Amino acid sequence: MFRLFRFFAIASLFVLAMGALALSILYRQSAVQDLLRAEQDKNVALTRSFANTLWPEFSELLGDSATLSSDDLRNSPAVAALDAALRQQMTNLGIVRVKIYDLAGRTLYSSQLGQIGENQAQNAGVMAAAHGEIVNELTHRDEFNALDGAIENRDVLASYLPLRRSADAEVEAVFELYSDVTALLDDIDRVQWRISASVVVILGILYAALLSVVLYGQRIIRQQYTERTRAELALRRQNDYLSILYATALRVLDRRELDVTLHEILTQTSQIVQADHGVIVLARDDVRLDVVAGIGAFAAHCGQRIALASSITETSFASDKLRVYDWDVIDACDWGAALPPDLAALIAIPLRSRRRVSGLFLLFATAPDALPSPEETDLLAGYVQMASLAVDNASLYQNLQAELEERKRTEATLAASEERMRALVQSMRDVVFTVDLSGRYTGFYGRAIEEYGLLSGSAVGKTPAEVFAPATAQLHTDAIARALANENVVFDWEIATSDAGKVFLQTSLSPVINRTGALSGVVGVGRDYSELKRLEQMKTEFVANVSHELRTPLASILGYTEIVLQGRPGPLNELQQEFLQTILESGKRLKRLVDDLLDVSKIEVGKFRMQFDKTNLTVCLQRALETIEPVAARSDVELTTLLPTTLPTIMADAQRIGQVLDNLLSNAVKYSGSGGSVTVSAAAMEGGVSITVTDSGIGIAAEEIPQLFTRFYRAANVAVSQRTGTGLGLYITKAIIDGHGGHIEVESQSGRGSLFRVWLPAGGDSTVQPVTA
Repeated sequence: MFRLFRFFAIASLFVLAMGALALSILYRQSAVQDLLRAEQDKNVALTRSFANTLWPEFSELLGDSATLSSDDLRNSPAVAALDAALRQQMTNLGIVRVKIYDLAGRTLYSSQLGQIGENQAQNAGVMAAAHGEIVNELTHRDEFNALDGAIENRDVLASYLPLRRSADAEVEAVFELYSDVTALLDDIDRVQWRISASVVVILGILYAALLSVVLYGQRIIRQQYTERTRAELALRRQNDYLSILYATALRVLDRRELDVTLHEILTQTSQIVQADHGVIVLARDDVRLDVVAGIGAFAAHCGQRIALASSITETSFASDKLRVYDWDVIDACDWGAALPPDLAALIAIPLRSRRRVSGLFLLFATAPDALPSPEETDLLAGYVQMASLAVDNASLYQNLQAELEERKRTEATLAASEERMRALVQSMRDVVFTVDLSGRYTGFYGRAIEEYGLLSGSAVGKTPAEVFAPATAQLHTDAIARALANENVVFDWEIATSDAGKVFLQTSLSPVINRTGALSGVVGVGRDYSELKRLEQMKTEFVANVSHELRTPLASILGYTEIVLQGRPGPLNELQQEFLQTILESGKRLKRLVDDLLDVSKIEVGKFRMQFDKTNLTVCLQRALETIEPVAARSDVELTTLLPTTLPTIMADAQRIGQVLDNLLSNAVKYSGSGGSVTVSAAAMEGGVSITVTDSGIGIAAEEIPQLFTRFYRAANVAVSQRTGTGLGLYITKAIIDGHGGHIEVESQSGRGSLFRVWLPAGGDSTVQPVTA
């Protein structure tokens, strides 16, 4: 295990040596490549110089060489002249031999004359240069015939270069130059050795540093190994103790009786410290202890109570650590048992339960040195913890038993309550149903569900569209969606019964919130109000009949009153005119009430009819403004119009539109009060016409706005003195606007006025009429 240093020393030395060798070889290869490139560039330059200076002069002479033999070529005056010129040009350039080949590979010239005429067609370098490539060959020659004579032991670079007169000209011949690079290679070798020596020194220093680090690491590993060995021995001893503790735990925890469990634990702990007498006590109050287990002198005292034995037990209860008391210094205490005189020490161990000291292990040892070792202390702590667990388990078991009994009683109560609730729901004529978060029914309940064809089993898991007709399904779907959005929803619907009858149900939907505050579904209660519906229908018909019967005498009263006021029967004094004017105004109010009641009855029975024709809104607004102006003036309300000069013609019932405008304007003036203001504006927009009436009156609370358009509704902030009229105006107004395919919107805050915006769809030809107040 500890051969790490030796292995690392050998392996790292080998790796560093191979690295140094590789660096040396890599440097030499790189330097030689640089040398080849430099010599090639020099030879290319010499070739171009030759092509530009000597070759034009000798190319024709050498071109005739094809007809000459090798001897004739060697003896040719042109070759001699070329040889002299080349030797002069190559002086001091490091060139040791020059050759010229034709494109077929025949040697036309060589500085070694004996080689002239030789065929070098098999020479790859010659043929490559004939095709335009440059080829270099580095060789070592033991003996070499140079321009200046024979030379020995030289490194020679042979370059085969294409000979052309310009860069884009055709290759005319091959030029071979031999350069002596011996000195350059010697320089490379010297530099290589110096670099290699430097690398070896650096790597040697690195090697020494690495060896010192590894040597230090090996010492650390040896130290850790020694510590680990000691720890393993300690762990082995600890495992032995734990095995004993585990075996005891298996025997102890297999029993449910607390006294038997604690007696077993007390016996094991007493053996550890060689105590013949021991007791486990639990604190039940501040002054007395319950003996729950005992051995020796305390064996007969189980189940009894003893007093706190002075400061010893008090100190132990206040501590959370094991304490050993020398028997000689313990004051005389009444332990509740006859103890032998040869005791040497008292060992007190606190018993913790639920984060507090709830009892004590008291062990009376006879050995002179009763202080346990660290391992024995840990083992004692394990036994004490086991005893604490046994006490907690016993308490938990008792509490659990009590809780189970309480739960059984609660479940029985809930079952009885559920049975009563089920019987109550099943006896109701109302329809109760539940819906989950996905909008599907989870149950239908009530005595009448079979009569309505809503058996719970057939509807469970289905959506409204799968249970009801389209119109009713849409009502349920919309209401469920609103209830799932945390709204309380009330809506009316009708359903056919099994005897081909019809039942009207008013249903209240509410969200169901679970204990965590999350939405878990929807519950709905549908109440049969068919009888109320029938009575409402009778009331509506009665009101319609009475209103109709009232119209004729009212018309007579109003007509004759106006005739008398005109003075046609004779002159009237001032008092008579005042009385008749009061009769006329009261009659007109009564007529408006009768008209409103008739309209409401027609709306409810579906007989509310309108006559549509091309309607000039300019005229409608003009008439409404003329009617309200005197009323606004009497009430000290400022009337402002913000109207365009043109408005489109729409298809509408002009009389009903006038009724809408009268209702909105009269309400605005009435609730603005003295010193208030009313603004009327209109504009063509969104394929129709928008009319806005804004007032500075008492306003409407946000939560009351949805109820504004119901029958007889009045806002809570309306003073009693202002509660004139029938409370039907806005109900009729909305019915008229809905009948035209339009809509009405309200924006208001309590105490800050109101804004009513009516939109009506356009139709017919556009007219240009000014609108004035």
